[in-house]
Formats: sequence, C-alpha cells, structure tokens
Amino acid sequence: MKRHKHMRKLRWSLALTTLILLSAGCMRMRGAQRFRPASLEHSEFRVMTWNVGYFALSSDKNLRDLDLEQIARIIEDSDVQAVVLQEVSSPEQMNEVARSLGSNWSAHSVDTGHQGQILAILTSLPPGELREAQAGGRGILGLEIQHPSGKEIFLTGVHSPHPARGKKKTVSSIEESFAFTQAQDSDILMFAGDLNYQFQEDNTDPENLYVNITEEMADSTKALGSTYYFGFRIDHIFHSPKELGVIQEESGMIDLEFRLGRVPGFRDHRPIVVTYDLADLNG
Repeated sequence: MKRHKHMRKLRWSLALTTLILLSAGCMRMRGAQRFRPASLEHSEFRVMTWNVGYFALSSDKNLRDLDLEQIARIIEDSDVQAVVLQEVSSPEQMNEVARSLGSNWSAHSVDTGHQGQILAILTSLPPGELREAQAGGRGILGLEIQHPSGKEIFLTGVHSPHPARGKKKTVSSIEESFAFTQAQDSDILMFAGDLNYQFQEDNTDPENLYVNITEEMADSTKALGSTYYFGFRIDHIFHSPKELGVIQEESGMIDLEFRLGRVPGFRDHRPIVVTYDLADLNG
C-alpha cells in the first residue's frame, strides 16, 4: 500500500515537473519563427530536420509506432522534398512513413550506434549514391538527391552526442560531419540534424567552431530564432555555396499538437523547415 502511494506521488511530481518545463519552454519559444506552408516553385528546395524522439524517463526515448501517422501527415502538409529524422527506432518505421507519403518517396537509414537509435533521410526526389560515415563516434548518413532544376544536392543527416556525454564528442561530431559534407562534389552541400550544440554566433575568435563552419557554409537556420526550449537553438542546417538563398517567409519551426493519451514522454524538439531558391545559383 505504501509503495502504491509512493508511486502515485512520484507520478504527480513528474507530471508537475513536465508541466512546468512545457510552460517555461513555450514562453521562451515565442520568439521563434513559425513555418507557414506554401506551394513550392520549380526552382525551390525544401528540407526538414526533426528529432522525433521523446523527453522521457525511460531509457528508450526513441520513436514509437503510435506517432508514425502524425509524422507522415506533418511531412505531407509541409510540402518538403527531403527530411532528416533523428531518434528513430527502426528502418521499418521509416519505410512505413515513406509508403504513407506515396510511391515517389524513399527512405534511407543508418544505425548511429547509440541506444538503438536510427538516423534517417526520406526524400520524394530521385536519390543517388548513399554514403555512411562516422562522426564523433556516431553513424551519419549522406545522400545525393537530384532536384528537378537539374542541381544535385548532397544532404548529410547528423545526430551529435549530447554534451553531457562529453563536449569534445559533440564538437568532434560537428567538425567531422562538416568535413564529410565538404568533401562531396555535388552542386549544393548541406548538413542537418540535432547537433546538440548552442553555437557562439557572436564570437569572432578564429578558433570558434561557428566561425570555422561559416567560413565555408552559411547557417540556414540562423534567422529562425529560438527553436528549442529555454531559448536554445540546437537543431541546425548549414549549406553551401553560401550564396544559395534562404526564403525566410517559407522557413520556420512547426508547433506540435499536445497529446495526453499514450504518451511515452513529451516532445522536446519541433520540426524545423527551410526553403531555398536554387535559381539564385549560376549555371
């Protein structure tokens, strides 16, 4: 009996803590730019990155099957052409989402080597060569994508280790993902994902990680504001060539519906969408 009372008190305490975190997070996230769906022009490319796992007390925070329908619906409603998803439980989940989206969608995945987590890239455009690599001790995935404009895009999906596991591993993951992407020879290069890192964007020190990256690539998500709780922005997309234009009014984060039933944990990430105008590029 005492044990049951203790468990009830623990559940109420956890529920209250969760509510406080959600409320505080929402207050801080008001400055973030929201994504407004719009039809794509022939020269435009739209990409999403989304950590679909949960902030949960259980050790298994990865995506559950109960959310696959919602994920497919959000992807479809956003009219994106490529999606990078982190904290997926299995390749089969991504195959199911791709089937829901239509016969032109394909799913590609890699085991990150951490707690059974799968990283995936889904695209509605013709895929080319798939390349796997290691960055910061975690598996990353690169995919060539053929855009209708004739431009070839190389997209790298990344999920960097949390700094609590050692900041050096986080930084190493970002640096190695950046180097891997830069080594490709496609017309357009991008790397996207949950980088678990709040960049010091105003630090001009030549040794600063953000300075090193933005010497070669532009920050696609800089203008979106705080897209994570408590004012943070740890989900990022970088691109090159730097003159590739971001269509700001067609970029932003997506708010998720709040769900009480069958919840393994609340969502601590939101989908981030960026739209580019490939017509800005010469050739």
